[in-house]
Amino acid sequence: MLHTRTTPARRRRALRAQLASGQLLRMPGAINPYSAKLIQEHGFEAAYLSGAVLAAELCLPDIGLTASTEIAIGLGCEIRHAPRLVYSDGLDLASASSAVPIGMGCRLCERTDCPQRAVPPLDRRLAIDENSSSFVPYPVAGEQPGPG
Repeated sequence: MLHTRTTPARRRRALRAQLASGQLLRMPGAINPYSAKLIQEHGFEAAYLSGAVLAAELCLPDIGLTASTEIAIGLGCEIRHAPRLVYSDGLDLASASSAVPIGMGCRLCERTDCPQRAVPPLDRRLAIDENSSSFVPYPVAGEQPGPG
């Protein structure tokens, strides 16, 4: 990674070959040059750097050079596809019982104990108490949120 003698083209080919191999490729996020050096010293095959993180590190605005066609996000999938898309320790991806239902979106989703909720539910009152904290970002009045 750092102070390498290989060309950028060769490193890109090597990364593509590793990705195509089907093997797990561990890529921690580097937030600055020191963290990139630590990642390399600990033997990771690769690292990634977010443009937003780099901009923040340099105290510059993020100008958004990455187009939406260059970003992949797994929003959800059928459990039969999970082993190809997801890596997880301690979760049996071959079991249908591991599936977590997803709704039409956070505004309409009925899972009020979801810690990943991005917005409050559309049809429920929020339980707002400045003297307590909650496991979920938008606790609903009259319900005790569980551990997810």
